[in-house]
Amino acid sequence: MMKKLISLLYKDFLLVVKDKAGLGFLLVMPVTLVFIMTLLQKNAYDILHTGTFKVVILNNDGDSLGNDIIAQFKKSGIFKVTEFSKAGKKADGIEELVAKGKYKVGITIPDSLTFFTRQAVERKISAIFGDSDGNDSAVVTVPEIEICFDPVVRASYLMMIKSMLREFNSGFRTRILLKELSAQIPFLEREIETDNTVTFKEKYASASGRPAITPNAVQHNVPAWILFAMFFIVVSLAGNMVKERDDGSFTRLMFMPVPYSFYIASKVIVYLFVCLVQFVLMLIVGVYIMPLLGFPSLQIGHNITALFIVGLSSAMAAVGFGIFTGTFSRTYQQAAAFGALSVVILSAIGGIWIPVFMMPDAMKVISGISPLNWGIDGFYNVLVRNLPLAESADDLLLLLLFFVVTMAASVAVYRLRKN
Repeated sequence: MMKKLISLLYKDFLLVVKDKAGLGFLLVMPVTLVFIMTLLQKNAYDILHTGTFKVVILNNDGDSLGNDIIAQFKKSGIFKVTEFSKAGKKADGIEELVAKGKYKVGITIPDSLTFFTRQAVERKISAIFGDSDGNDSAVVTVPEIEICFDPVVRASYLMMIKSMLREFNSGFRTRILLKELSAQIPFLEREIETDNTVTFKEKYASASGRPAITPNAVQHNVPAWILFAMFFIVVSLAGNMVKERDDGSFTRLMFMPVPYSFYIASKVIVYLFVCLVQFVLMLIVGVYIMPLLGFPSLQIGHNITALFIVGLSSAMAAVGFGIFTGTFSRTYQQAAAFGALSVVILSAIGGIWIPVFMMPDAMKVISGISPLNWGIDGFYNVLVRNLPLAESADDLLLLLLFFVVTMAASVAVYRLRKN
């Protein structure tokens, strides 16, 4: 019996190796996807960290607040600021530049913004201390700052810039307020310092006693495309199973006789090996190849065993799905179409393309049915959160249960059709 299993393993190994185009696709495709997606995300990340987000500012104010806004935008390091030099020009010129795509954002600071802002604060202080006359009781209307966006820019950037402008304006008003208070209160001997404001210390959360891993584009993309590549073997695995039924190979094997369990076990072992080769190859690319091309290096942490167990569990789920697809598919076209489409859908809802936390609430619930979601969460626990394997127990159990269920379903479908 062992000889029959070895023969089946050899046969399945030859099927995989002889299909050089399919094997190359399974190995080269995920590596290519990692490079492309990491490059795209790295460029998006660089926009916010290397000052490549182009902003043009027309400063019609020419006073403290207007100058402070420009200085703060330049100081942020996020924006490449261009000052619209023609003072007094209308905002139409800026809007035209942004509309043509030369700048992503155009900001027009209105004339006398500093004057009216200072006047509004001063009148409020005067009203508090009872020093205002009848004319001062009128509400001061502070002119609006106009912001125009390139239509291709996401709304999140608009929110960020509006937040920054509010912060700059609030800081300026606070400084004026403190100056006015120091003038109104006789025993206030010195101007209150405004530089000692709250500062922020940023760090990534890590479990007690475990060093933090700094996430980067590689850290997120490698596990995502490992999973995508593993599950994409469904096209090759299911296709080979259908071909064997069509050309009579499967029938001859059953008449040898070879137990159906051996036939399935052979497929599982060979394609588990393929998935683990993908897994190791992607880790090697992430750790050693990506830094040579200017990308960050994949940090795999210290728990290699946990990483391997998550990879093996994910591979088993992928193989189980492939065998189930190959069992119920009646034609090669059906197996290839369903396999490819289902993997893309499961990837989309599972958080491979878009992080689950960014999805609507309904989609967050739906994502829980995707085995790729269980796998990516397990990988993130090890590779990004640096958590012990026990924290991924639920995800691992779901992956293994998925493997058992798909294998049982495959046997049930085979027996139903046999009878």
